[in-house]
Amino acid sequence: MWCRWVATLSLALTLLTSSGRQSSAQDVSSADCAPYLAAIVGNGSAGQTDAVAPLPDYLLKDWAHGIPCMTDYLNTLQDAVKSPSMHGNDVLLGRFLRVTGAIRSMMAASSNLDAVISLFRTTLNSRKINISVARILTYGARSDDKNARQNSMWILANVIDNTTVCVPLDHLYDPAISPSGRANLLAIVSVVAPWAYKENYNNIKTVVAFTQHKLSDSTSDLLDTSSILNNIEQRLQTQNDNTNKIEAIPSNLQTCKHYPLQYAKSQQLSY
Repeated sequence: MWCRWVATLSLALTLLTSSGRQSSAQDVSSADCAPYLAAIVGNGSAGQTDAVAPLPDYLLKDWAHGIPCMTDYLNTLQDAVKSPSMHGNDVLLGRFLRVTGAIRSMMAASSNLDAVISLFRTTLNSRKINISVARILTYGARSDDKNARQNSMWILANVIDNTTVCVPLDHLYDPAISPSGRANLLAIVSVVAPWAYKENYNNIKTVVAFTQHKLSDSTSDLLDTSSILNNIEQRLQTQNDNTNKIEAIPSNLQTCKHYPLQYAKSQQLSY
């Protein structure tokens, strides 16, 4: 079972993570998605970079159609979102903020967050876009734009799991990562720690050790990052010899096995 928890971190958002039983992803026709896409793309002119998508309430409440539509559209940005910086491209930033704002708003407005998260995950699984969407949101969570960070953090903190945690783990080895980006990704990784399977359990321990060593001579963000690292270690310690840490990732959850590393070395992140 998935774990619901709330953790407050000084350099991260308040993270709420939960999930429920998976349901079948719906087939969403272009006609069904048209009003959602009109709000995202139709209003995507330069300079419009609001954090929340301008969707009417009836669309926000209809998450059963909206989540697959917005998730599919988010995936179309994979060739455009290839770094933490989207400044200088107002159209891209505006669309990214509105699609992530729509997903965030649908989750926040729903009286059944577990079902929304389950549909989001099922959509990723059925489309086989787990890694690409996780990569887009990971860049967002370490973005140089505050609203992009907030939207991406909120979504990832709710949907991250054993099939996608390899992406933020990999990005934590980027030597150019900012202190705020590092803190955000560590906070996201901490979500999975209590129910990480063996490979991810070991990979999380490795990134914690790497980060502790990297910060040993630093003073700028050591205190805040150390508190997050301590939180991860405490959450790892909630596992025992009867939990996921002794089990290999099940065959149907091994998307990370095929993830092409961008920053980590193979001995730092392996499956």
